[in-house]
Amino acid sequence: MHKWLNLSSHQVIAFEELGSTISGLDLHAVSENCNEHQSYSIEAMCFDHGQLCCIQCVTVNHWNCKNVKTIEEITNSTDVYDTLHDKLECIKQATVRLLNEKEKQKRDLKDKMENINADAARFIEQVKCKIDGLFETFKKQLNVFWDEQNTNLNIRMRLLSQFIGNLDHWINVNTVVKEFGTKTQHFIQVETTKNQIKSSLNEIDTVTEHDTTLDIKLAKNEILEQLETAENLLLFENSEHDLGDQMKDIRKCCKALGIIYQPRFNDIKVELIQVFHIEGSDLSCGVCVGEDHIILGNRSTKDIIQVFDKKTGLLINTVKFNENTCRMCYDKERNQIFISSYQKRKLYRVEIVGALVKDPELLTFNSDYVGASCKSGEHIYIVVNDAIKKFVSTTKPSESVEMTPIVSTNTLCGTNGMTILRKHIIFTTKLNEIKCKTLDGEDVYCFKDEAIKTPIGLSALSSGLTLVLDRYDKGSLHVLSEDGTKHKTLLDKFDTITGPRDILLDNNDHETFYIAGGEYLEMYKITCLF
Repeated sequence: MHKWLNLSSHQVIAFEELGSTISGLDLHAVSENCNEHQSYSIEAMCFDHGQLCCIQCVTVNHWNCKNVKTIEEITNSTDVYDTLHDKLECIKQATVRLLNEKEKQKRDLKDKMENINADAARFIEQVKCKIDGLFETFKKQLNVFWDEQNTNLNIRMRLLSQFIGNLDHWINVNTVVKEFGTKTQHFIQVETTKNQIKSSLNEIDTVTEHDTTLDIKLAKNEILEQLETAENLLLFENSEHDLGDQMKDIRKCCKALGIIYQPRFNDIKVELIQVFHIEGSDLSCGVCVGEDHIILGNRSTKDIIQVFDKKTGLLINTVKFNENTCRMCYDKERNQIFISSYQKRKLYRVEIVGALVKDPELLTFNSDYVGASCKSGEHIYIVVNDAIKKFVSTTKPSESVEMTPIVSTNTLCGTNGMTILRKHIIFTTKLNEIKCKTLDGEDVYCFKDEAIKTPIGLSALSSGLTLVLDRYDKGSLHVLSEDGTKHKTLLDKFDTITGPRDILLDNNDHETFYIAGGEYLEMYKITCLF
């Protein structure tokens, strides 16, 4: 606002600050004088540039603009200014509802987080109890095993100890009998001892016959062993669910205030407005020129260029072309169009004067087969075989210049599509891809999908979305997201056209577009799902 209004004699205060420090507005703080021409008052609004104007601004800077209206005309033709309070209240209430929804989402999310934390604590406690129980079972099993092995070893040790005691006894008996007894007594004692030793060994052998050496060690449970190297004890899963267009109600209220939003990918749709029948024609391409006219290429036996009046639906001018028109590009600044000839090394320039088109002029500096073209800045960008090139739009037809290559790519001149938006070139390829590159030739995205089999026309919307015309079968219309990752079908067929050739975006309101093909021109409106 301060950019447009001159507050020459007062301290500048942002509107946002007013009301926070004082109870009312000082209307003298808002000057009605033009910022550029300070001796003139603001009297009009240029909607083409979104600027407030005095009579000097209109005369000097906006004389060629199509949408300039006086403030009196604007305020008398609409009730927006009288009902602004109600409309702002509508926007406020819609915003409050959305805020309440967001607050509820926050509360719900917090509750879910607390529930997850409680569930995790319960789960860990259950796991701990389970592990404690399993450990107690393990200790019991270990003790039972020890008791068994301890008993077995004690039996063996007892037998061996008894045998050692018997051996000591037999040694003492043998000493006494040998020293003091007779030979017969000694013989009897020896044989008796031998039998006793044999009996003892048999008893020991019976017990130890199948003995083995035990190698015992801890065998960890594989699941629990993973805990030693685990990075996370627990994880939480989150899944996203599309909430749809949350700004729908706010935008709807804004629309009543005259604030129009370009539809986004999720809510864009198209609506058929009107069908124009141009009998005997074979429409191949076209371009919208100004507020009222469309220049059409007609490949019928006449090979002509036609001027079509959008308001009356009538053809008002015809020029002989003698070529099969392929694609057209409009240069608004110089009111001229560039026309490529189908499968020929010919590019033409046509000047426009009001509703009249002058005779086409061949651009002799071109030596390529050419297809679709678009204007950006001072340059015309054009598709040729395996490349995109550019030339300055002011270049005269007979100048000895060469077009500048931008990037080498897999393009094929002919019936193809190209559009430019925000320094990005979007174009079709010979592999039926839709590619996007910067004006410097750097890759942005490449889209290819079976849903779009033969893309031949593109139109980029100011919202960043791209409309795609598919010629396959009887034709269809699609839309790509700005980053080229999402696609959806808008129309799986057209009303009367069965062989679509081109898509024409209205350069005046950017909400209207046309599909051309055969004898028909269909007019559509871009709308939202609300």
